[in-house]
Amino acid sequence: MTVFRSGARVRRVARVTSSGEAWPSELVVPDLPLAIDDGSVRARFGGSLIATSIRVVLDAPSVTGPRSIEAEESARDEAKRQEALIRGRIGSIDAELELLGSISLDRRPLPKPGEAPNASPTISRLALLDALAPELARRRAERARALEELKEVEERRRTAEARIREASSGVAPKPEELRKAVIIGVRTAGQETSAELQLEYLVPGARWMPAYSFHFDAAMERAHLGVRAVVAQQSGEDWSGVGLRLSTAESQAWMELPELSSLRIGRRQARVDKRGWRALPPGVDELFRGYDEFASGTPRRSKTDARELPLGRSTQVDELEDFEDVATPAPELDATDSWAMANSTPSESHLAEEDGDWGDDDESAPPAEMAKKRAGGPAKEMASMDVPFGAMAPPAMAPPAPMLSAPMPKQAARMSLGRVITERRRAEGGGGGPGAPSMMLLDEPERSPVPSHLDYDALRLPAATDGRRGGLIAVERLELYAELLVSAKIELTYELFAAVETARRQAIEPSRASPPRFVPPRDFDGFDYAYLTEGPADVPSDGTFHAIAVMAREAECGVRYVTVPRETQDVFRFATLKNPLEAPLLPGPADVYVGGTYLMTSSIDPTPPRGGVELGLGVEQSIKVARNTSFLEETAGLMRGSLSLKHEIKIELVNLLTRPAEIEVRERIPVTREGDEDAKVELVKAEPAIDGYEQGAAPIKGGKRWRVLLSPGQRRMLSAVYAVKISGKNELVGGNRRES
Repeated sequence: MTVFRSGARVRRVARVTSSGEAWPSELVVPDLPLAIDDGSVRARFGGSLIATSIRVVLDAPSVTGPRSIEAEESARDEAKRQEALIRGRIGSIDAELELLGSISLDRRPLPKPGEAPNASPTISRLALLDALAPELARRRAERARALEELKEVEERRRTAEARIREASSGVAPKPEELRKAVIIGVRTAGQETSAELQLEYLVPGARWMPAYSFHFDAAMERAHLGVRAVVAQQSGEDWSGVGLRLSTAESQAWMELPELSSLRIGRRQARVDKRGWRALPPGVDELFRGYDEFASGTPRRSKTDARELPLGRSTQVDELEDFEDVATPAPELDATDSWAMANSTPSESHLAEEDGDWGDDDESAPPAEMAKKRAGGPAKEMASMDVPFGAMAPPAMAPPAPMLSAPMPKQAARMSLGRVITERRRAEGGGGGPGAPSMMLLDEPERSPVPSHLDYDALRLPAATDGRRGGLIAVERLELYAELLVSAKIELTYELFAAVETARRQAIEPSRASPPRFVPPRDFDGFDYAYLTEGPADVPSDGTFHAIAVMAREAECGVRYVTVPRETQDVFRFATLKNPLEAPLLPGPADVYVGGTYLMTSSIDPTPPRGGVELGLGVEQSIKVARNTSFLEETAGLMRGSLSLKHEIKIELVNLLTRPAEIEVRERIPVTREGDEDAKVELVKAEPAIDGYEQGAAPIKGGKRWRVLLSPGQRRMLSAVYAVKISGKNELVGGNRRES
């Protein structure tokens, strides 16, 4: 995972294996976050496999269901087999029972006239009953057990069939169940049966900010620097046990590559933009003459202006339909599908089969002119979607066409999406037939700045029955998203773009707030850096910031003390060390520990690699400081006509630490205004010697400082005398005494 200032690049690695002798032409990678940036998906195979194309489509549990119901299909088939065996066994038992029931002794013969009746074969009958009774009882018990087994097997079969129907009958998934899938075209040049697949994509909204921890030993001689970060993401997938690369760069930036243009002598010519297409050659329709003669019974679809479509009709998408035999009977429509065709003229029924992207573009016009036509004119009044589902009223109805008797190729596979791609005019007050689903589509999210005719993955070759045949056309994003759903006949009763936009907004939610004291990363001196985590990290997809460890380094450190007795008697402690990283330390909070005890939370300023770091550690109570001043006013000059205002400053330092202390004492003496000749300030003496001090953050004038080293328990006095010389007839504003 590479987390940028905003957004993250995810890399997935998997090993794919071919189950047969040849690789399939396409591989499907399911269960990807719904918020991924479609244009950022990259795929790479190892070995002889080559990724030839990538398509991003919508995915749902129902779509991938056929791969997960193999066990149910096996259970159903096994239940059917057992059911047949049990029924056969029951039939055999019934036949045996019928046979045993038919066994009986011959009837007692009738006596001759005048003779006594023959003796009854009672003993034989009893013996026969004794022999048949246990056999009948055993077979009846076997039949009862077989019926119980049959009941259980039938229940298992019905359960398996219900699960299969539920998974494959087009049950609409819930919005939170929608995912994305990547369909990768595969071509191989070798005989390998397995290969490594690397899939990369961008997710928006992921953020990180740096933080640090400094652990100083009790002697303040060694420091342990821990680089940490807080990371937040809500992409829709948890990052568990992954390595992170934290970058200060942007995830995407527009860069124009330099181009060395040729120098030409002559009149300046207008610049000709490069084109990513080639105009269609004349006579394209001649290529379809044989097809038209073969399918002469199928009227060719005519190009129809979207503005001429009747209100309240749904459209069907069949950009990818295959040609079927014209003799194939049209499939029957169910009650849900038939509403789009009800109460419509033959022309409207024909248009209901039309593709989801109509236009008045001439098929021989170059794509640039097509784009110009779509960008201006009445089509510009439509909503931001490129599909012709605008809210403008049609100026005129198209003339009715003859009744069509041709079939609707792959009608069943297109009906599901046809119920989704419904004109928004219906929701804005347009009419509709009874029973029509109330459904509308939100405006399509902002599309890529790349023109549609240059988005080669979105180009499709229309069917031979299409009026735009012979050239590539741009398929709308809705169709690309729903391609996998349509092939699985999955119904959607909510807006596709609404679900995708909701996922995108949830993903960028973490980028709108920052925790206190944390600073978003930025480049350093025009350079971007990346920080690699030294161990795996876990970042749940919950939109909250999680602290992770990045790296740890050791460094030598020192400590110095700064005091400004003019302002306060406190002595402040500062830890100094060199940045042990090969990358800069970015601004952020730093937790400080001394001797294993938490001391405070400070802040880090931007520090270059191997640069110096200075941390404020608060007030040192074991160093005492006291400042005293005295004032003496004297006359000076040859004629005693000037005043010398002498100020003496005495500062006493006491080191109560058990180790030496380097102390910087900062002072300030007055300064005159530039060009002022009536007053002069001069430093008379200082013990020990005092240096000038220039403050960087808030520049001041007249800054001075002492740097002294005090041994444990040492007491030392610092003194300085300065004089302000003015004319004897003048007086300083606010009083001649400048120290209190």
